[in-house]
Amino acid sequence: MHVEKLCIDIKLKKTLKKIEHLSEIIFAIHQLRLRIKDFSIFEIVAREIFFLKKASTLLLLKFQKNTFIQQEIDDFLQALHAFEAMYERTLRVTAKEPLVFLIFIQDLYVFYDWMKEKVE
Repeated sequence: MHVEKLCIDIKLKKTLKKIEHLSEIIFAIHQLRLRIKDFSIFEIVAREIFFLKKASTLLLLKFQKNTFIQQEIDDFLQALHAFEAMYERTLRVTAKEPLVFLIFIQDLYVFYDWMKEKVE
């Protein structure tokens, strides 16, 4: 009985640690709005942000249901690459705070890696 309880406690701690890490990643991603002073820059990337939001929301829903499919991971990565390309073409030059977007991209890659790890 004691060993059984210990195993459950260890499993619960591991699960809580994973959820805590995911919440830290999501918090970091949401910092973009707080770091940008000129919100008009979002008009330039509205399409890319929409696809990132759509893909990440679907990933989180699949995570919640524990029904991951590689296609959702690939769709998120494609949206991330599109945003990164927009950064390289436009934001790096026009944004007043281009480093903020680079940090955002890095946080999105951390999210991608976290989700990819859950599929493997």
